[in-house]
Amino acid sequence: MRALPRTGVAATTVAVTAAMVLLLWPTGGRDQPAVHGAASARPSVSPPTDPNTDYRNPGAVCLRFAAAVYRRDTAADPSAQTAYRRAMAYATGELATALAAQPDAIDTQWAQWQAHRVSTEPAVTAVVDADGQPADGVADAYRAARATVTPVGADRWRGPTEVHLVHCTLHRDGGGWRIAGYDLSDGSGTP
Repeated sequence: MRALPRTGVAATTVAVTAAMVLLLWPTGGRDQPAVHGAASARPSVSPPTDPNTDYRNPGAVCLRFAAAVYRRDTAADPSAQTAYRRAMAYATGELATALAAQPDAIDTQWAQWQAHRVSTEPAVTAVVDADGQPADGVADAYRAARATVTPVGADRWRGPTEVHLVHCTLHRDGGGWRIAGYDLSDGSGTP
């Protein structure tokens, strides 16, 4: 895993701001919806809590976030952005606000998946590199997850299997660990 720099509150704020400006979609960056205005100009979103997640465990939160981002159901979801809205359950208020503000968008992959009524159930595993991962701080932690996704249509159509890495920057507050920022990348190489 690539080494992530140890950061304080200022760097976490930068990570959140960067996530708000350039939310990377799992389609390799083909769809990068624009975020207009500053986060402070929007009403803050209070993220929901998933009762099945141990928010005391940053690794569990990162895994659940990665699973939510890559779980899709074209029969129920108007766009891939719906998955990000579900992932808000694992995000800080600032990141949840940025995710909630993203408009639905349809790309060619989503249109193809809709035609086949695709749903995905990602296989998510932790990526651990004891030499490259900084130790947890009092309020900040870093984790990574690998999500393997094979789109399967209701008509038995199967798309190619995709592997993605999710690098999570987590912040701890009174309610436990939450995703403050993230980076999505193609997981075909080494992390």
